[in-house]
Amino acid sequence: MQAIVPELLREQGLLEYENDHYAAAAIHFQSAAESGDARSAEVLALMYRFGARLYGDQVNADAAKTAYWAAVAADRRFVAAANPTSSSR
Repeated sequence: MQAIVPELLREQGLLEYENDHYAAAAIHFQSAAESGDARSAEVLALMYRFGARLYGDQVNADAAKTAYWAAVAADRRFVAAANPTSSSR
């Protein structure tokens, strides 16, 4: 059951994102990423990369957060690829 939690958080983030609630989406994506979801970490990296240019005052650009979440996503993708029996998060 625990493996479902990050995916549910990511789905909630996607719903918020689709409704232009970017700050709320970032919160859900961060929770999912912290729970092991590589896709959410990738999305967070992009959100922090583009910041206000795409998300207005809801998400600020932040180079340190961009680098951090990109590294987290890459690391999780590498681990998943190296261990085919692990989940594809």
